[in-house]
Amino acid sequence: MKITLAISYFGSGGMEKVIERLAKMFVKIDLEVDIYIFGIKKSEIKRVKKIFLLNGNKVKIHILNNYRLPEKKAFWLFERIIGFIESLNNTKKYVFESRPDFIIAMDPWALNVFIVFRYFLKKIKVWSWLHFTLDVYKNSKFWMTNKYFLKKANGIFAICEAIKEQLSLEIPEQKNIVVTYNPIGELEERYIKRSKEPIFVYIGRFENHQKRLDYMIETFSKIKDLPWQLLMIGDGPDFNNIKRLVNELKLNNKIKLLGFKENPWEYVSEASAFILTSRYEGLPLVLIESLWYGLPVISTNCPTGPNEIVIDGVNGCLVPVNDKEKLIEILTKVIKREIAFKEPEEIRKTALKFTDEEVMKRILKAFKVSE
Repeated sequence: MKITLAISYFGSGGMEKVIERLAKMFVKIDLEVDIYIFGIKKSEIKRVKKIFLLNGNKVKIHILNNYRLPEKKAFWLFERIIGFIESLNNTKKYVFESRPDFIIAMDPWALNVFIVFRYFLKKIKVWSWLHFTLDVYKNSKFWMTNKYFLKKANGIFAICEAIKEQLSLEIPEQKNIVVTYNPIGELEERYIKRSKEPIFVYIGRFENHQKRLDYMIETFSKIKDLPWQLLMIGDGPDFNNIKRLVNELKLNNKIKLLGFKENPWEYVSEASAFILTSRYEGLPLVLIESLWYGLPVISTNCPTGPNEIVIDGVNGCLVPVNDKEKLIEILTKVIKREIAFKEPEEIRKTALKFTDEEVMKRILKAFKVSE
């Protein structure tokens, strides 16, 4: 069996981690795997090739670099149409020569391109794998087009129950919607020690619209007289803005910005809790990773995902998205040790349904049903 994992733009976020882990999982059971990338920064190509080289050359990478991000707003529609036509033209050769059995499209752009070719090669099964709450996709100017192709897909992998419910209501014609959690990958067996002094951790993209790191830092500034440290690992478009905000609020002695790290958890030996203040998510992989290491999480109860991961008072706490006072209350209680989370071994147990083995069972079962 040959499987193609397709993505419109390859960066360094959670979706890319999922592709890497899926590729390793498929290789482990002797399946052929292609990674099909429509766009990527030239500076990232070497890193991406290195990632998949670890699989002993069993993963082939195809990079088009014609996913167009419009340079001028006035021409955004023209640019996207031209980019889509280029993608169709360049993908034609790949589809007819490689003839994958299954294609998993990680975003609407990739799905739409490959659905077009399925009309010519009926044996190819094209599945969608949506990574965010459906509201994010519905805000796109191309939602009606994307919705049409989602109807035509052989199936949709929804990464949590909430997204499956959204899809069932929005696209009732699509009967093959399967909940398939993001795999956590092969993580270390170690546990992160509970720190004697309060240490909070954030790992992820430095981006304010979705992740709301400015909101997080402003919240911490309200309790700067209490003893705490915040370790932030990652990079992104708002990294310099975050750095500037930390300076403005005079929190340099409390907040450490480590930048992007290939293996961020290696830099976390002890901590009190992981923190996430997102406006929206899909199924935040980093929360699951935190639980695997026995580290409790504090997260906004945003759509979607956190409420399917976090069990209040057991492995963490959920906070309403815009309730800053509640977040301050929870942080203060953690700092003063007024909240007693379960032991690391018990917290890890809450992450077991997200293991690679469980995810693979769901994927292969879905493929078998759609054959």
